[in-house]
Amino acid sequence: MRTILSLLAVATLVAACQTDSAVETDSAATMRRAPSADSLLPQPASFSPAIDGGPCVSDEEISAEQMIQLHTTMMVTGLTCHGAFRDPDLFNRYQDFTVAHSDRIIDSQGTLERYLGRTRGGNLARLFDSYRTRMANHEAQQVMSMSATQYCRDQYDRFYAIAEFSPSDLEGYLNRAVDRYRDRYAACGGSET
Repeated sequence: MRTILSLLAVATLVAACQTDSAVETDSAATMRRAPSADSLLPQPASFSPAIDGGPCVSDEEISAEQMIQLHTTMMVTGLTCHGAFRDPDLFNRYQDFTVAHSDRIIDSQGTLERYLGRTRGGNLARLFDSYRTRMANHEAQQVMSMSATQYCRDQYDRFYAIAEFSPSDLEGYLNRAVDRYRDRYAACGGSET
């Protein structure tokens, strides 16, 4: 519940910074490009892990962090960009994504709670709440540092492609993310926790 309240506070901040500038797309405003699988991943230069310190991180833990990061970005985009995307149902698309992948999101949360408990000690739910709030605040800072218009422009094709992910699409995305970012973590390899 605390995570939801923290995320709602971030959402209110992001929504307050929202602009009504529409995202310009290629030739037709309603045509969306099909981005490549690799272009859906955050750019390596702009990515740094939110879980750091402590013992090494397994591939399962990296994948869990990538899932929560993706979910957080989808939330911030859904709250920030409905005007820019000219899509009043944008946040509903984020909610549909959440429902469609709820098992994977819950599993990822549990994996990260165990990791945070092992590396920091304390109440697992509180540790995860703090972790998720920091992640959401970081994403909101991205919006403010580049402007909501630019943020939405950068997220446009990515958001719609990811919103349509099947469970196997999502697992493929997460596997590519683990491969791309493993060297940014103190990775153990394998899937031990």
